[in-house]
Amino acid sequence: MNDSILRPREAAARLGVQKACLYKWVRKGLMLPPIKIGPRTSGWRASYIESFIAQREAQGSAA
Repeated sequence: MNDSILRPREAAARLGVQKACLYKWVRKGLMLPPIKIGPRTSGWRASYIESFIAQREAQGSAA
């Protein structure tokens, strides 16, 4: 399984939000912080983003 790292722009696009929204969710504790890859590089695992989406879908259908 190729669990690539999605940079903030890619993760935001997959979630359909702006990058600023990702970091707001992190500050609020709704989302895990990104993985630090290098001194100025970070991102989220693709599997985490997909599970985040699935979790939100499940919460939406339960309401």
